[in-house]
Amino acid sequence: MTEATFEDKLARYKLKSDPFGPDYKVRMAGRATEWAGIQRRVEQALSRRGNDIIVILGDYGMGKTYTLWQMHEHYKGGDDLCVAKPIPLLSSESTSRFAADLIGRTLRLGIGYDQVIELVRQAEDSWQECVGNPAVLDLFRNLASEDSTTRDGAIDSLSKNRDNMVAQEALFAFQFVLAAAGRRALLWLVDEFEYIMILTSTKVSQLVNTLRDVYDHQPEVELRYAAGSSAKIILILSGSPAGWERLQELTRDTARKTGGAGVVPFAQRISRTSIITLAPLNREGCRDLIAWRLAKSRTEEVAGEPLIPYDEDFVDFVLKVAQGVPRRILDYATVVLLGALGEELPRITVDAARSILKQEGFLD
Repeated sequence: MTEATFEDKLARYKLKSDPFGPDYKVRMAGRATEWAGIQRRVEQALSRRGNDIIVILGDYGMGKTYTLWQMHEHYKGGDDLCVAKPIPLLSSESTSRFAADLIGRTLRLGIGYDQVIELVRQAEDSWQECVGNPAVLDLFRNLASEDSTTRDGAIDSLSKNRDNMVAQEALFAFQFVLAAAGRRALLWLVDEFEYIMILTSTKVSQLVNTLRDVYDHQPEVELRYAAGSSAKIILILSGSPAGWERLQELTRDTARKTGGAGVVPFAQRISRTSIITLAPLNREGCRDLIAWRLAKSRTEEVAGEPLIPYDEDFVDFVLKVAQGVPRRILDYATVVLLGALGEELPRITVDAARSILKQEGFLD
């Protein structure tokens, strides 16, 4: 007799695939309050002049990266915004070239050169009068060229740039392009801010000073040029509370030593109302997280029993052992599901779930 495949075993639970793997397109569970706060804050940022910063905090597993991707999916369809895909704050590049690295990755990976080129082609020529650096101006003009050699040369220049000042001027030029193409703002999604904890105080100061320079540029532009000539930047930073506290400690230390240099000016630009903290899920959020994940992987609709193969009591059990952390809930649900498939259990009770997690070393 042929042994049942993994897919055959899943089908017994009316599932066609692993329901708990990474999937940034499944709707957000248990985050109604946080999501409303994010939307409200973005709308406020769009209604004001100048750039803006929003901070999303959460411990490991709380869904920071997932939240950024939800923002990308939600806002990318709008005609008046340019929404970058989430990228990490740091890469393997030297932090001394932080601006060149971050802005370069944003254009290359977050937005994509194809979209940058399309936006330059859509833009009215008015943006060209605002770009003061002739080399950067030629770079963006060449991106729109119909000649592939010229266009590829511009892409190559952007990709290889390691000059922080050129990178910032390229970003400022892109803001003019966006406005001329009918975009009000760039939603810049930057993940893993907590990795500033591995940097020296000097490196952190260099990093946040770059972000401060970007933040401060827009008011100067709005004074010099016509209103709406440059798209604003709404910078979304996500990180852990520990990483954020590291910045606050440096801010306090620097303020005592210098009276206001280093990281202090950057920290002062972020109001408390701009900080949104992801809390542990409650029972309803936990149940929705499991049920919605299962629903997306169903072979057929399961009326009235959205948690099959889990019992309803499993929600209370996994919520407690995972302490409301979404990533842990999904991890434990996966371990239990795989164990139940191996044992060919018709339903997953709390006793069965506890036994499987103990066998796998997740519980004492």
